[in-house]
Amino acid sequence: FNLGLSYRFKSVDWDFLDTYRVEHHGATFLHDELRVSSAVSVVGDVRLDYVPFLQRVVPSPRGSVLVHPSARSTVRGVVATAFRKPTFLESYLQLAIPLSVAGAGSFAGNWQAVADASRVREERGFTAELGYMNQESDYFTFDSAIFYNRLEGLIQLAPNRLVSLGDNATGIGGLDPNARLYPVSFTQFANACQSFELAGGEAGVRVFPVEGLDLYANYTLNVVRQNNSGCSAAELALLVNEQRTSEHKINGGLQVRTRFGLDGSVDVHYVSPQVWAEQVVNTERQRLEYTAYPLNEYVLLNAKLGYRFWGDSTEVSLMTFNL
Repeated sequence: FNLGLSYRFKSVDWDFLDTYRVEHHGATFLHDELRVSSAVSVVGDVRLDYVPFLQRVVPSPRGSVLVHPSARSTVRGVVATAFRKPTFLESYLQLAIPLSVAGAGSFAGNWQAVADASRVREERGFTAELGYMNQESDYFTFDSAIFYNRLEGLIQLAPNRLVSLGDNATGIGGLDPNARLYPVSFTQFANACQSFELAGGEAGVRVFPVEGLDLYANYTLNVVRQNNSGCSAAELALLVNEQRTSEHKINGGLQVRTRFGLDGSVDVHYVSPQVWAEQVVNTERQRLEYTAYPLNEYVLLNAKLGYRFWGDSTEVSLMTFNL
């Protein structure tokens, strides 16, 4: 059983931010490993982080169960969570951007009060995995897993919003004394309305048929679903679907080691096409929106040839990347 505490001091002085900022971060974690029997073990973790910008504690628990059907095989089940807090830029941005109209500016900043529910919050991740590994034979190793991941609250720039009379009443409008500009629109960092779910599996094998020869191959399937159910009609008009990773990934290769010092290896990697989505400015519609960028499939071939001498204390090798 382990218990830990941590403290982190962070500060930044940057013209892109509203003022000089200092943050005091604190955290505690608990870790426990329990051997139920010779074949079953349980591992549990919980971490609590105090995030000054959010003014609250963010938990991130994790647990796993390991079952050993035999001395050299393992079934593992894992459930875990993680988070990413807003950066200094995402937390305290305040920047005036002059427009082509004299005296007018677009202001980027986090205008919401700390208690406002629309204030940017942390990104959250969740994962669950069930795996099996077998090392019963001296001639091969087999590893496999099925998994599920979820990402939500990813931080992005929110669309521009025009300043209204109501904003003026709350003090947002009017001449900015520092920038000497009148704000006509503003934006801020916000959490994306879309979330992502990924389900898949992978299997891999390493084979050692004779001394000095290793072969390996593995395959991963990723099926990504973009969930837009939390988006409004206006937000949906700005979105495109993206994959975030390739659906198919294949790796394979071999390594050869000889007794007289000559060594070599060849590795092949393949990934299927992807579609990434990035925020760009649509100059025609004068708005920030997502654009899809398709990435082609590719094959990466690497190789190495080397020679060991002087009692294996020295090696000369030639390595090639992306043949």
